[in-house]
Amino acid sequence: MSTQPPSPPELPPDYLLSASASTLRSYHFPEPQFIPSTVSAPSDPPSRTSPDNSPPDSPLSGSISSLPSVSSSFFFSSAAASPPHPNPPQLEHTSSQGLIIPSLRFPRSLRHPTPYGQTLGDLRVLVIGRKGTASLEVAASLLDDNEEVVEHGSWEETEHGHTLGASTDWIEHNNGVYGLEKFEPLRNVELTVFPGYDFDTNVDELVASIRAYIQKSFYSLNEVLHPKHRASPVLSSLLSSPCTPLCTALVFLLPPSSALDYVDRRLISEIGPFIPIIVLPSLSTGSYGPAEETWRPMPISSFRPATLGALRSGLFHSPETLSQLRSQAADRFLRWREIECAVADIFAEREGRLSADAKKERWSPSSTWDKAKWESEWMPNLSVDVAKRMRQGTITQRTLRRNLSPLPGITTTQGSATYDPLHLPSLVIFSMSLLSPLKDRLDISFSSLWDALGEMQVRVALIGGFFVGIGVGLVVH
Repeated sequence: MSTQPPSPPELPPDYLLSASASTLRSYHFPEPQFIPSTVSAPSDPPSRTSPDNSPPDSPLSGSISSLPSVSSSFFFSSAAASPPHPNPPQLEHTSSQGLIIPSLRFPRSLRHPTPYGQTLGDLRVLVIGRKGTASLEVAASLLDDNEEVVEHGSWEETEHGHTLGASTDWIEHNNGVYGLEKFEPLRNVELTVFPGYDFDTNVDELVASIRAYIQKSFYSLNEVLHPKHRASPVLSSLLSSPCTPLCTALVFLLPPSSALDYVDRRLISEIGPFIPIIVLPSLSTGSYGPAEETWRPMPISSFRPATLGALRSGLFHSPETLSQLRSQAADRFLRWREIECAVADIFAEREGRLSADAKKERWSPSSTWDKAKWESEWMPNLSVDVAKRMRQGTITQRTLRRNLSPLPGITTTQGSATYDPLHLPSLVIFSMSLLSPLKDRLDISFSSLWDALGEMQVRVALIGGFFVGIGVGLVVH
């Protein structure tokens, strides 16, 4: 026979409340763990809360909606890190009747972008220098301790050299289903370092590699621009905007207290027409040597910093300097495009595919750019550059990439019907110009023959035989 345990006596409600409170006080609750935030930007900023990054016992592993109202400002921190909480011995005490509060693992804080960094735009800087100038270290120092840079990656080896990407802002992705946000680096800054060179370097291959890298953006822009529209203020403004795909500048590194040598001057003269060049450290006017006259029409950039700090300040903290560099890069692209269009017009006119109306429309004063400064810097050597471009034998205009051949059975007489009134006078003048070289050649030939017949007896015999022959001929006649 089983006995029932005695039922507890009924207690007043006040006693129950006090007892429950005292019971809760007797438990030692583990304090929540906090992960201190850091101010420095991580090399790879993690995305927002995801189930893969949460611990197994975290509520995030079961449902993403367990944190539906986390503000995006939580992940940006510009203040000092929170001090860690001490771990008392009570945390090691576990009880089967205690409450377990799991710790939430949040991503590390991201560096907050500056107002100027958010409006910096795209910045593409090329770096080249002699061997031993530490080009990689100089390029990396442009990003180190830079308050505008919120994130940068690692060096990547490419076919042209080494490339390093960085960001001055974040791209925010909002998940409308769960109300969560994700931040990715903008990667609007790109540094490309070309291999170093010396006197044994093949300069032609180095120039071809740099030109190919710069002209990639030239060809992409030329494909989307209409061939009939030439340089204009509107086009120049679009090309010099913060979102331009053109390369901003090329930093030319020189050893300290060193002047330009033959290789340096050749690189500057052949690359300067395509990109603004910044020589670091800056050189005086007399340091360019005798080759200054050869590349004066293709000047280096007017921005000439004396130190690396001045270069970084101009690129990342001076809107005027950056706008000036972009404008110079746009001017060089427009000059390159003028040469390409001029060569395309010449080949099209030779093939009879350029009408008179098209020529009048292209070269009319209303369609050309009336910027006096641009014309004074680039137009005087336009004919020379067009001739050089034609000698290369490569046409980049998309209309000239396809050879237009007439259909079988169809003959065109447009080319044969063209009459040049200066053709006959040119032939006459050219023929007369050949008389003087012909006279000199005959004099040289007769003098050499007369020297060969140096003996007096031979000369007398020849002259006597000549006159004897004349006399015999007269008698016979």
